[in-house]
Order: sequence, then structure tokens, then C-alpha cells
Amino acid sequence: MLEIITFITIIVIPGIALNFLAGLCIYWLKNDKDDFETKAKFIGIIYTALVFNILIWNGIKLWAN
Repeated sequence: MLEIITFITIIVIPGIALNFLAGLCIYWLKNDKDDFETKAKFIGIIYTALVFNILIWNGIKLWAN
């Protein structure tokens, strides 16, 4: 039970926040003409959200077995 609470606290909640932030970054990338450094930061946030999604999916698969 403690492992599930820890997993949700450390991985799932920040993952949800990162997905929201990644969605905003995609919106900003589509609509703004910013400098390269800002676009690189946005792309970094999107890739970080992708990694968190992979961690969440693998964690769910491990506990499902």
C-alpha cells in the first residue's frame, strides 16, 4: 500500500502537471514566434512529460502483474 501511495505522490501527480504544462507548451509553440532558446525550453518540457508518461505506464504495468 505504501508503494502505491509513494508512486502516486512522486510520479503520477507531477506527471499530470507536466502533461498540462506540455499541452501549454505545444500551444505556445504553435502560436508564438519566440527565439530559439525559448522554443528549446518548451521542447524540453514536452520531452520530460513524455518520459513521465512512460514511467507512469511502466509502473502501472508492474503493479498490474
